[in-house]
This record gives sequence, structure tokens and C-alpha cells, in this order.
Amino acid sequence: MTGKLKEEIDIGRAETISDVISKLDEKYPGFKEVFMPPGKVFNYNTAIYLRRPGQATFSIIDENQRIEQGDVILFW
Repeated sequence: MTGKLKEEIDIGRAETISDVISKLDEKYPGFKEVFMPPGKVFNYNTAIYLRRPGQATFSIIDENQRIEQGDVILFW
């Protein structure tokens, strides 16, 4: 969707995965609807994984999942 395998972005004051998705939607219109379709929390045909230093990679299932400096997020 973005045409990139890896991208580092400035997410400003984003605190949750929902904030990150909204920020990406500004850069890539339509991004939000793929991962958070209207009327649904998440599109279960997609996946979002988070890799955090010192922890095992985990799947994000809550749009309010907090993010931290240094997190690597994979949108699939």
C-alpha cells in the first residue's frame, strides 16, 4: 500500500496505535480504512505486529495499545 518495505516516520505526539494509523492515513490516504474500517475496531483480514526492545514480538488487538519510543510496528 505504501510501496515501502521499511520506513521511519515521525509520529509526533502519537500515544496509541490508533494515533499512528491516523498519522499514516494523512501520508497515505485510505490507510486507516484498510486497518480500521468504519464501524469496526480492526479489520481481521490484516495484522499489526509490534516489536519492542527487550520483549517478544506481539500482535496488536486493541486500537488503544500504547506505543513507546523505539517500537517497530509491522502492518500486514
